Amino acid sequence: MRKVYLFSFLFLLSFSTHGYAQDTQDLTDLSLEALMSIRFTESGFMDIHHVHPKGEWMISYKYGQVLMRGNRDRASRQSNGEVLRSFMVTPTEMTMGMHMFGIMFGTTDRLTLMGMVSYRDLSMDHLTRLGASFTAEAKGIGDLNISGLYAVQKNDTQQTILTFGLSIPTGFINRKDDLYKTR
Repeated sequence: MRKVYLFSFLFLLSFSTHGYAQDTQDLTDLSLEALMSIRFTESGFMDIHHVHPKGEWMISYKYGQVLMRGNRDRASRQSNGEVLRSFMVTPTEMTMGMHMFGIMFGTTDRLTLMGMVSYRDLSMDHLTRLGASFTAEAKGIGDLNISGLYAVQKNDTQQTILTFGLSIPTGFINRKDDLYKTR
Protein backbone atom coordinates (compact mmCIF):
# COMPACT_ATOMS: atom_id res chain seq x y z
CA MET A 1 0.00 0.00 0.00
CA ARG A 2 1.37 3.39 -0.97
CA LYS A 3 1.31 6.19 1.50
CA VAL A 4 0.47 9.64 0.31
CA TYR A 5 1.77 12.57 2.34
CA LEU A 6 0.06 15.90 2.13
CA PHE A 7 2.21 18.94 2.82
CA SER A 8 0.48 22.18 3.59
CA PHE A 9 2.03 25.52 2.92
CA LEU A 10 1.01 28.51 4.94
CA PHE A 11 1.17 31.83 3.18
CA LEU A 12 1.98 34.65 5.55
CA LEU A 13 1.51 38.27 4.65
CA SER A 14 1.83 41.24 6.96
CA PHE A 15 2.62 44.94 7.01
CA SER A 16 4.69 46.72 9.63
CA THR A 17 5.51 50.39 9.91
CA HIS A 18 8.09 51.68 12.35
CA GLY A 19 11.06 53.93 12.80
CA TYR A 20 14.60 52.62 12.87
CA ALA A 21 18.16 53.70 13.40
CA GLN A 22 20.62 53.26 10.56
CA ASP A 23 24.04 51.64 10.87
CA THR A 24 23.61 50.44 14.45
CA GLN A 25 25.49 47.51 15.92
CA ASP A 26 23.76 47.06 19.28
CA LEU A 27 20.66 48.17 21.17
CA THR A 28 22.45 50.97 23.01
CA ASP A 29 22.79 52.87 19.71
CA LEU A 30 19.06 52.71 18.89
CA SER A 31 16.75 55.70 19.18
CA LEU A 32 13.66 55.57 21.38
CA GLU A 33 11.50 55.05 18.26
CA ALA A 34 13.67 52.14 17.13
CA LEU A 35 13.59 50.56 20.60
CA MET A 36 9.78 50.82 20.54
CA SER A 37 9.70 48.95 17.21
CA ILE A 38 11.38 45.87 18.65
CA ARG A 39 8.87 43.09 19.06
CA PHE A 40 9.12 39.75 20.80
CA THR A 41 7.81 36.56 19.24
CA GLU A 42 5.62 34.05 21.11
CA SER A 43 8.72 32.15 22.17
CA GLY A 44 10.29 35.31 23.61
CA PHE A 45 12.88 35.85 20.90
CA MET A 46 13.70 39.41 19.94
CA ASP A 47 12.72 40.11 16.36
CA ILE A 48 13.69 43.39 14.68
CA HIS A 49 12.13 43.69 11.21
CA HIS A 50 14.54 45.34 8.84
CA VAL A 51 15.75 45.06 5.28
CA HIS A 52 19.43 44.67 4.46
CA PRO A 53 21.33 46.61 1.79
CA LYS A 54 21.98 44.81 -1.50
CA GLY A 55 24.58 42.05 -1.07
CA GLU A 56 24.57 42.06 2.77
CA TRP A 57 24.25 38.73 4.64
CA MET A 58 23.16 38.10 8.22
CA ILE A 59 23.38 34.74 9.97
CA SER A 60 21.71 34.27 13.34
CA TYR A 61 21.40 31.71 16.13
CA LYS A 62 18.98 32.02 19.03
CA TYR A 63 18.21 29.70 21.94
CA GLY A 64 15.11 29.77 24.10
CA GLN A 65 13.77 27.62 26.89
CA VAL A 66 10.23 27.45 28.24
CA LEU A 67 8.98 25.76 31.43
CA MET A 68 5.26 25.38 32.15
CA ARG A 69 3.64 23.92 35.27
CA GLY A 70 0.06 23.38 36.36
CA ASN A 71 -3.28 23.56 34.60
CA ARG A 72 -5.91 26.23 34.09
CA ASP A 73 -9.55 26.40 33.17
CA ARG A 74 -9.76 29.86 31.65
CA ALA A 75 -8.39 32.19 34.35
CA SER A 76 -8.61 29.80 37.34
CA ARG A 77 -5.92 27.35 38.35
CA GLN A 78 -6.89 23.67 38.45
CA SER A 79 -5.29 21.08 40.72
CA ASN A 80 -4.30 17.69 39.30
CA GLY A 81 -7.23 16.15 41.19
CA GLU A 82 -9.71 18.58 39.61
CA VAL A 83 -8.43 17.78 36.12
CA LEU A 84 -8.44 14.01 36.78
CA ARG A 85 -12.15 14.13 37.71
CA SER A 86 -12.87 14.88 34.04
CA PHE A 87 -9.89 13.28 32.25
CA MET A 88 -7.90 10.04 32.58
CA VAL A 89 -4.53 11.85 32.37
CA THR A 90 -3.30 15.32 33.29
CA PRO A 91 -0.07 17.06 32.27
CA THR A 92 1.94 18.29 35.26
CA GLU A 93 4.98 19.97 33.67
CA MET A 94 6.33 20.73 30.21
CA THR A 95 9.78 21.90 29.17
CA MET A 96 10.87 22.99 25.71
CA GLY A 97 14.28 24.02 24.45
CA MET A 98 14.54 25.52 20.98
CA HIS A 99 17.57 26.32 18.84
CA MET A 100 16.69 28.73 16.01
CA PHE A 101 18.96 29.15 12.98
CA GLY A 102 18.39 31.95 10.49
CA ILE A 103 19.90 33.53 7.42
CA MET A 104 19.04 36.81 5.68
CA PHE A 105 20.29 38.22 2.38
CA GLY A 106 19.68 41.63 0.83
CA THR A 107 18.87 40.92 -2.82
CA THR A 108 18.21 44.63 -3.45
CA ASP A 109 18.21 47.67 -1.15
CA ARG A 110 14.46 47.14 -0.69
CA LEU A 111 14.12 43.30 -0.74
CA THR A 112 15.61 40.92 1.85
CA LEU A 113 15.10 37.14 1.69
CA MET A 114 15.11 35.05 4.88
CA GLY A 115 15.24 31.39 5.83
CA MET A 116 14.74 29.97 9.33
CA VAL A 117 14.66 26.49 10.84
CA SER A 118 14.57 25.32 14.44
CA TYR A 119 15.52 22.26 16.46
CA ARG A 120 13.15 21.57 19.39
CA ASP A 121 13.43 19.30 22.39
CA LEU A 122 10.13 18.87 24.26
CA SER A 123 9.30 16.87 27.38
CA MET A 124 5.93 16.61 29.17
CA ASP A 125 5.31 14.88 32.51
CA HIS A 126 1.88 13.34 33.10
CA LEU A 127 -0.13 11.88 35.99
CA THR A 128 -2.89 9.29 35.47
CA ARG A 129 -6.12 8.86 37.39
CA LEU A 130 -4.68 5.62 38.85
CA GLY A 131 -1.66 7.47 40.29
CA ALA A 132 0.97 6.38 37.75
CA SER A 133 3.21 8.98 36.12
CA PHE A 134 4.98 9.00 32.78
CA THR A 135 6.92 11.33 30.50
CA ALA A 136 6.33 11.85 26.78
CA GLU A 137 9.18 13.35 24.75
CA ALA A 138 9.63 14.68 21.25
CA LYS A 139 12.63 16.23 19.56
CA GLY A 140 13.60 17.14 16.07
CA ILE A 141 13.69 19.76 13.36
CA GLY A 142 10.82 22.26 13.22
CA ASP A 143 9.18 23.70 10.13
CA LEU A 144 11.29 25.47 7.52
CA ASN A 145 10.28 29.11 7.11
CA ILE A 146 11.15 30.96 3.92
CA SER A 147 10.11 34.59 3.71
CA GLY A 148 10.91 38.01 2.38
CA LEU A 149 10.78 41.60 3.57
CA TYR A 150 10.06 44.36 1.08
CA ALA A 151 10.51 48.03 2.05
CA VAL A 152 7.49 49.68 0.41
CA GLN A 153 8.48 53.08 1.84
CA LYS A 154 11.87 53.88 3.35
CA ASN A 155 13.55 57.10 4.51
CA ASP A 156 16.05 58.18 7.19
CA THR A 157 13.64 57.78 10.13
CA GLN A 158 10.88 55.41 9.08
CA GLN A 159 10.09 52.43 6.89
CA THR A 160 7.01 50.46 5.89
CA ILE A 161 7.73 46.79 5.30
CA LEU A 162 5.65 44.16 3.53
CA THR A 163 6.43 40.69 4.89
CA PHE A 164 5.51 37.52 2.97
CA GLY A 165 6.51 33.91 3.34
CA LEU A 166 5.91 30.18 3.47
CA SER A 167 6.07 27.72 6.35
CA ILE A 168 7.01 24.27 5.02
CA PRO A 169 6.25 21.37 7.40
CA THR A 170 9.20 19.05 8.00
CA GLY A 171 7.79 16.67 10.62
CA PHE A 172 5.56 13.61 10.68
CA ILE A 173 1.97 13.64 11.90
CA ASN A 174 1.41 9.87 11.95
CA ARG A 175 4.00 8.72 14.52
CA LYS A 176 2.87 7.21 17.80
CA ASP A 177 4.73 6.89 21.07
CA ASP A 178 3.71 3.78 22.98
CA LEU A 179 6.84 3.48 25.13
CA TYR A 180 6.80 5.92 28.02
CA LYS A 181 9.41 6.48 30.67
CA THR A 182 7.61 5.52 33.85
CA ARG A 183 8.80 6.91 37.14
